[in-house]
Amino acid sequence: MGRRFLCSLDMVVVWTVVVSFATFVIASSKVNPVLLVSIDGFAWQIIEGKLANTPNLDYIARTGVKSKCIRTVTPSFTWPNHHTYMTGLYPESHGIVSNVFYDPLYNELFIYESDCSSYDPKFYNDSEPIWLTLEKQGGVSGAYFWPGSGGYEDRPTFFVKPICNVNCEAKDRDVSAINSSYSLGCTFNYSEPWHSRINRIVQWLTSENPPQFVALYIEEPDFIGHEYGVNSEEYLHEIERIDGEVVGYLLESLRDSNLLDEVNLLFVTDHGISNVSEARQIYLDDYIDPSLYFLSEAGTSAHIWPLVGKYHEVYEALTRIKHPHIKVYEKEDIPDILHWKNNRRIPPIFVEPDLGWQMFRSVPEGFPNPVPLVYGAHGWPSIHREMWSIFFARGPAFRQGVEMGEFETVDLYPLMCHLLGINPHPNNGSLINVEGMLKKTLRNDRNEGRKLTPAIQCVLWSGRMALFVKSGDKFDYSFLRDEGVRYGNRVLFNKIPKTTKIFEFILDILSEPRYSSIISWEGTNGQFAIIRPDDVAYLWGERNGRRNMTYQKFSRALRYYYHKKVLSKIRGRKCVYKFSFRELERQYGYQSKIPFPVTTEPIGNGGYEIPLATCDHFQHPSFAVSSPVMVGMAPHDSQGLSHSLFYPNPNPYYLPYDFNF
Repeated sequence: MGRRFLCSLDMVVVWTVVVSFATFVIASSKVNPVLLVSIDGFAWQIIEGKLANTPNLDYIARTGVKSKCIRTVTPSFTWPNHHTYMTGLYPESHGIVSNVFYDPLYNELFIYESDCSSYDPKFYNDSEPIWLTLEKQGGVSGAYFWPGSGGYEDRPTFFVKPICNVNCEAKDRDVSAINSSYSLGCTFNYSEPWHSRINRIVQWLTSENPPQFVALYIEEPDFIGHEYGVNSEEYLHEIERIDGEVVGYLLESLRDSNLLDEVNLLFVTDHGISNVSEARQIYLDDYIDPSLYFLSEAGTSAHIWPLVGKYHEVYEALTRIKHPHIKVYEKEDIPDILHWKNNRRIPPIFVEPDLGWQMFRSVPEGFPNPVPLVYGAHGWPSIHREMWSIFFARGPAFRQGVEMGEFETVDLYPLMCHLLGINPHPNNGSLINVEGMLKKTLRNDRNEGRKLTPAIQCVLWSGRMALFVKSGDKFDYSFLRDEGVRYGNRVLFNKIPKTTKIFEFILDILSEPRYSSIISWEGTNGQFAIIRPDDVAYLWGERNGRRNMTYQKFSRALRYYYHKKVLSKIRGRKCVYKFSFRELERQYGYQSKIPFPVTTEPIGNGGYEIPLATCDHFQHPSFAVSSPVMVGMAPHDSQGLSHSLFYPNPNPYYLPYDFNF
């Protein structure tokens, strides 16, 4: 008992010292504010080709740093790239894999920008943005219209709320209270003038407790680029307007507030833009029966989810198209260079049109036009340089008159963490790639290297000391090895014996309130729900000392108890199970310790076998999915929204996919 107390005391001391030190560093040392400005859809070729008059960006290049272009992430859409800026992770790691995507675990669509799903924290819980890390380490942050900034339970200290027509927070409690059209659930007020937004940010920076980090989003010239194309007079004029009314006005406002030489200012975009034509469109209905699959994204890419038993039929039909301007990939064959494969939200079949080409389900109404329209689009993989970003920076940390070579958007996260003096979370970026732009470099930065090497790194996570091991781009969590977890010469946690049965493990974590966010009882009859399957699997791996535990492996282990009538799956509900305490007592002598009366009626038919990984990864032959429906799309243009990609939607939020277990 004494040793356990000392171990617990050590942990409290370590945690207190680390948090106190981090807070002290932020509070006591001078940190020049970092202001990150994203200008949506700004084609870097316009600057490089001197096709528009941009004196203010030219001024930043002379007095600071610029890069011809920096590589964005795949897909080149708004939400994935903005989340990469905040986390330093590729989309397959941070989980926002497109503007619109299907999550087979939640059985829901994520629809960006104005749909309530884009403000739902469960879609963002795979990563932590830099503003939240700063707040946790004692700093102050702000976000102005930044995509995804409203997707966490915590918000920046300075935050401009969206305008909501419905109560998104009530969706799980009272679906009937929700507006029938979720496409206009919540949205930022983009009608607010740019100078008004900048004035407010300057007020933040000159307040009594100013933010050290602010992220500002400007929605143009993306809208204009979509409508008129990248080489149009309208698009070039919009870039010149932004240079004056955003960049110039911001520089002037900072100067008038004596902040111009105090703020580290960075300008980026989320993607480039390229011209497309109605004459370069491919329609899936010409080749495949639409009843065999559904699309979660279409246009510059097609994300295809075959229905139950139809995978091979759909894939073979796609490969028979033999169109010279598309590539068809099974998920496991998506090129590694895209960093867009290892996530359950990435579709089983991915179709990639060539740059300038698009793929839709069907021919739009009223097509073709007498003269094929030319307009702008984006979303193609980042192997196309046309999709890359601009980069300009100036401030006390940056050298002057420096033109950097190409680097990646993931590299800006460790750069900003370095500027803020905070510890970064594991990420895919590298400070080495960008330190040449700094007046002072830090060769021994902890985030050095393109990828974190497979080494143990001590970090703080969810209020506890943990060991994180990163191999390549996939994180591997490892607790409680044979030697336990040590601090100095003390063992903080002893290894738990491997003899624990999986049902004992489930009952143990159900009895601990700290795990109620990942698994919980439902009622008093032995029924429980696994809320976060990946976390439960991770804890099981931690408990029995097995590395690389996944929910697929965990669910396979549960099958043994289906046959023994100890455990059953509740039909029609994902990740909901029921114990038979009578069978537990009869077969294992297990006495229920549940703190409420438990009925012990038999399971009935003894349960049945659940398909592997049903609560985690989509496996194409195993699921029975009904015809999909989708709510109205957000106003910010995702490719092909005018085309009939989805069926009409009778439901305000939930999508009636039925896996029929």
